[in-house]
Amino acid sequence: MSLLLGSFLLFCMAGCSTLPMFTGEKIYRPHNMPIALHAPTQKNAHTVDLSEFAVGSVSSEQIDSGDIITVSIASGLDKTDTVDINSRVDESGNVDIPIIGQVPVAGMELIDAEAAIAAVAIQRRIFKSPHITVTMKQQRENKVTVIGAVVNQGDYKLPRGKSDLLAALVAAGGLSLDAGTTVEIRNVSDTDPSATPPRLLAENSDVEAGLVPAGHVKPVSQQSEKFTIDLVSSSREETQKYKLGDGAVVRVEKRDPKPFHVMGLVHKPGPQDYPVSKPIKTLEAVALAGGISNPVADKIYVIRQLEGSEKPAVIQVSMARAKRDGQWNIELAPGDIVSVEQTPATVLIEALRVLPFGVSASLGTFL
Repeated sequence: MSLLLGSFLLFCMAGCSTLPMFTGEKIYRPHNMPIALHAPTQKNAHTVDLSEFAVGSVSSEQIDSGDIITVSIASGLDKTDTVDINSRVDESGNVDIPIIGQVPVAGMELIDAEAAIAAVAIQRRIFKSPHITVTMKQQRENKVTVIGAVVNQGDYKLPRGKSDLLAALVAAGGLSLDAGTTVEIRNVSDTDPSATPPRLLAENSDVEAGLVPAGHVKPVSQQSEKFTIDLVSSSREETQKYKLGDGAVVRVEKRDPKPFHVMGLVHKPGPQDYPVSKPIKTLEAVALAGGISNPVADKIYVIRQLEGSEKPAVIQVSMARAKRDGQWNIELAPGDIVSVEQTPATVLIEALRVLPFGVSASLGTFL
């Protein structure tokens, strides 16, 4: 029996070690692996203060292109002489008032627009001393489409004074759990005569307000202006990029990282979803796979495929050292393979499990 036990021990210590997975390949250790092998930093969009992407709101008293204003003109003392005119401010910033003609009002407060219209009426010798009142009938709303990694994708109407990236994300219910940090904004402008498709300037609200006869439309050519924003690193001073015009499209990047795989001496080998918004380290990966299946398992290979390289890089990690030293508990990258390896010690434990009870008991006494 002693001879049998001795031969068994020599066999386990000398001949039962598994062969290296990557014969001839250089195997790195966490303390000496080059920077190129480090896992990329995982950015978390949910830690970003989105309020910094708001553009200063416009006063509700300020007139802008697309607004509908009511101009009341009283040329005498009798109130019956007052005429109320509803007019939309055109894309050039002018309001077209019957008899008086076009008057530039965009960018003015209501009280300033009253003075401007009265001045033009007097200058053109239409009225000697008119009393002008301007009120805001309907502010323009921008229709914005939000798609991608948000809670509720769809089309939303935003007040033109607060039509910015923050307002669009809030309207869509905020970022979804799988949101990345990249946001693409496509704004539509009406400056390129060769661009398509045309936009219909006359909307239902124009017809209802009596500004445009039913069925009358005015085609306007469009072109797109695209901005790509990183929520983490974008400059907070580039506020012009965060403004959204009518017809703008906001697309939030949806992250879908490759799963990592855990194999070898673990209870539940197989693929695992890589977290979208936080990093995961080696010991966590082993824990997600149900923990080690052999009490003396210590050697782990992290196999990482680098972009542009045909062969993967291999990083050897010690579980015992990873528990003591955070440098050894390396961060994983999407697509990594984590392999808990066989060693002579793990082979011995596995052999003990399959030996007959009497032999294993004798061997335990011998050890």
